[in-house]
This record gives sequence, structure tokens and C-alpha cells, in this order.
Amino acid sequence: MTSKGRIEELIERHQRISDRAYMSYQESGMQRYMTKHEAEEELLDIFRLVYNAADDHAALGTAKAYITDWCSKANAILHHASPDDPDTLKLLRDMSTVGTMLYDVNNPWR
Repeated sequence: MTSKGRIEELIERHQRISDRAYMSYQESGMQRYMTKHEAEEELLDIFRLVYNAADDHAALGTAKAYITDWCSKANAILHHASPDDPDTLKLLRDMSTVGTMLYDVNNPWR
């Protein structure tokens, strides 16, 4: 996976190329410079999407860790809970089920 720093470098480099192509188009009116500018702008859009996706990916990984921990604790409490409070037991069963379905909290090697 490419680091965010490398993606920033690519964005800066291709922004310069795009700007230079646009200036050349303004000066000469030649369509090839505008075509180059448009191609670079499309590439820049992709780089920016990748750059922003890196933050989302990290946040989702953290959220998964918290949810897994939460569901694992619910699973442990469920096995030691008293049957006196059916609402609490239902909540714990639901949390345990979500953890098992999404992250298989009973399998630490997953």
C-alpha cells in the first residue's frame, strides 16, 4: 500500500503537470495541451480519492477493533449472566450474535 506522503507527492507533481499543460493551452491554443490538462485532472481526482480513502480505511479498522472487543465482552458476560433480567440477556445475546456474524469473536485467529 502506498503511503499518504507518497500520494501527496504524486498529487503535487501531477498538479504541476496539469497547470503547465493548461498554461501551454492558453498560450498556444493547441488542443493537445487541453487534452493533457484534462487527463491530468482526471488522474488527480483518482489520487485525491485514494488519499481520502486511506483515512477512512484506518477509521474503519479502529471501529472494527472496538466493535469486536465490545461484542466479545458481551459474549463473556452472557455466559455468566443471571437469568433474572430478560431484557439484559436479550441485549447481550444480540450483541454476541452481531459479533459472531460480523467478526467471529469466538475465533481469535480470524
